[in-house]
Amino acid sequence: MPELRTLSLSFVQADVLIVLAAFFITSGHGSRTSVEVWLGVIVLVGIAALVTVAALRRRPIVGETPDAVRGEYRQLFFLKVAASNCVELVGFFATVVTATPWLTLVAAVFTFAGLAMSAPTRADVTRHGPELLPALLEAP
Repeated sequence: MPELRTLSLSFVQADVLIVLAAFFITSGHGSRTSVEVWLGVIVLVGIAALVTVAALRRRPIVGETPDAVRGEYRQLFFLKVAASNCVELVGFFATVVTATPWLTLVAAVFTFAGLAMSAPTRADVTRHGPELLPALLEAP
């Protein structure tokens, strides 16, 4: 589980770098193509991503062996991270198309909320059941 926590933090760092890159890419460009439409797309994708992460959090983890339990938990973790990061990718694309860097910041809010919901914390693990924590802490 510690390796998943480290990986989770690396995703946050990558998203911060995407936001910074968006500001550098769009500085000096004046094309403002349908910013309102892209803002709406980002908000809709962000809401869909948070709903997806919430649904994946409620999904039960089943497995007959500790390896199966670890595999299921990791699979859910990466699905939640993927759902969260898709918002940042849409925001980055919208920023490049419209030359409006603050769209990436709007996307980052949804992304960071999803990543916070996805983080492999002790509370998240124990919420799935007390038998999950020993299986995750056990060496594979």
